[in-house]
Amino acid sequence: MKKVRHHLLFCSVTLILAVLALFQIWGNSNSGKIISANPPPGKQLAALSPSLSLPSMNTYWSRITNTYSANKNNPPIIAKKPLATDTAPAGASVVKKQLATGTRDATDLYIIRSGKSGPVVMIVGGVHGNETAGYRAGRILRDYQISRGTLLVLPEANTRAVNQGVRYVSGQKDLNRCFPTSRNGSADTRLSREIYYALKKYNVDWLMDMHEGYNYSRLKSSSSVGQSLIYYPSSSTREVASKVVNNMNSGINTSYRKFSLLRYPTKGSLSRAAGQYLGVKSFIFETCSRDSLSTRINYQLRAANMLLGSLGMK
Repeated sequence: MKKVRHHLLFCSVTLILAVLALFQIWGNSNSGKIISANPPPGKQLAALSPSLSLPSMNTYWSRITNTYSANKNNPPIIAKKPLATDTAPAGASVVKKQLATGTRDATDLYIIRSGKSGPVVMIVGGVHGNETAGYRAGRILRDYQISRGTLLVLPEANTRAVNQGVRYVSGQKDLNRCFPTSRNGSADTRLSREIYYALKKYNVDWLMDMHEGYNYSRLKSSSSVGQSLIYYPSSSTREVASKVVNNMNSGINTSYRKFSLLRYPTKGSLSRAAGQYLGVKSFIFETCSRDSLSTRINYQLRAANMLLGSLGMK
């Protein structure tokens, strides 16, 4: 019977030592993890067998309690996942939609929403493909962020003409003569109809159409109006238009290079149809192609920034 008790005690101690050895192996492979402490195993075994010496178990227990203490005082740092609001207001978005899909005239419209209520502004470039500053500025504007309202950017309205570097493609009509010329009239082509429909669909409040002229001032020999801002009359449109022109001219010393403030965009143009038949506050902004391209792009962007700034969108 005595031999049986000794055998059982030996087996129990061996089993406990094996378990502790497994814990030690597990502890080495998971260093840095928080471990929950239990009453010291060395003391539990000492209570079972006072004569048994377990220095290795005491050392192991010390190691466990030190690891626990270190992790308790220095908890692991979990990286914070950036919130969407760190970079943009809640609800802000940019969506790209294609107009005239499935045709050779397909072009992209960028809808930039701030997530806050405010005006809807549409800025168009590339109605004429050889007026480079307009569509180059449009490519910059499509990446804008705004603080309120919605910004629609159509950088290259006439993509085929832009790709060929011509006013309009042979066999086509001038896109800026394809828009309605009466309240119940319709636009002439699928592309012009979809551009005009976008004004109505998104309830556009303001329209800026970017163009370029051949000279600094009006030429009698052509339809070019020179460096100018041409608006469809309304009191609020005139107020903003005057501020834009005055700001531009404040940095121009040569009188013949200054911008002119004109009324009534030509019939059939996007700006005229939008202002006259949809009640949109609209204007055409014309730079002179005789200036450097960087100067012209800068003028277009300054005018756009002034419009957006006056509406509290920038």
